[in-house]
Amino acid sequence: MMKIDQHQRDYIDRMVNIWLSGMMCNSNDAGWQGMSLAARLIEYIGQPPIPSGYDQSNMHMIISTEMLRRMPPEYAVIAPVMCMLFAMHDTRKPALAIAAKHYYRGLCSKTDRTWTDADRANDIGMTLDEYRWALKQAYPAVSKEILRSSVMRNYVSAHETERDNTAASGIKRLAYDT
Repeated sequence: MMKIDQHQRDYIDRMVNIWLSGMMCNSNDAGWQGMSLAARLIEYIGQPPIPSGYDQSNMHMIISTEMLRRMPPEYAVIAPVMCMLFAMHDTRKPALAIAAKHYYRGLCSKTDRTWTDADRANDIGMTLDEYRWALKQAYPAVSKEILRSSVMRNYVSAHETERDNTAASGIKRLAYDT
């Protein structure tokens, strides 16, 4: 297991918080603040009113796009990392533990006190010892996956640049040949 220093730990905590904020962000609901067609069908017993001709679809679209909250660029880094950790059997519990550490904060409604590790462990179906072990495993797992993801992004980016340059030089040759 790799050693994680406090600076790396703080970075991982920040990234997990960004991921959770993105997952819980209400921008996924933009455009749905009014009644859906299904809701209107239910409300009007299968006969929704005829459109008035004064529909505000463009205005509705503008308002909906304004509701979208821009994700920080780090979300594009951490989202696939957390997805991968949850998908792999050996890192699922560590991913769940670190997500619970950041999700369950503040006042616990079950106990009327702040969340403890025991409360978090209980809520995600782990014993306290399992939770603490999984949390200890989470930091190296997230760090390793962020590094792996970064290497892959750089590799893909380099090959896209190479491909674009090759295509551009081919187009130039075609232009000069004609």
